[in-house]
Amino acid sequence: MMMKQVLFFCFLAVLVNACQKNDDIQALTGEWRVTRIRPLDETSRKAQEDYILRFRIDGVYSLNLDVNNCGGPFFSDGIDRLDFGGVACTEICCDSPFATRMAAMLNSVSAFRINGRTLLMSGTAGTVEARWKND
Repeated sequence: MMMKQVLFFCFLAVLVNACQKNDDIQALTGEWRVTRIRPLDETSRKAQEDYILRFRIDGVYSLNLDVNNCGGPFFSDGIDRLDFGGVACTEICCDSPFATRMAAMLNSVSAFRINGRTLLMSGTAGTVEARWKND
């Protein structure tokens, strides 16, 4: 059932983003390694595994967790706004508390900033930090 939702969101993203300027999301496009999460009012947590967040030029993202995968559409103005159009994940087995929290935090993301090769995504649940994967 969850896989059908992921596929539906991917299809919806392609359809909705067909008219979005690709230049708007160029800065995000590529692979990012999540390095840290900073939940609001909690201690910063460092990633112990490789969690790869991919942004495609067609407005679709994917995220590899410990066991499961997440994906769906994302929307950005290419300047500072970022919205994940719903985080849909497979539910094969048990991801770590870090991975589960990170995926949940993406639902609240509303803004991003790129500092050099570091991507900071922030929202009401806190901040998710990632580094350009090729570093």
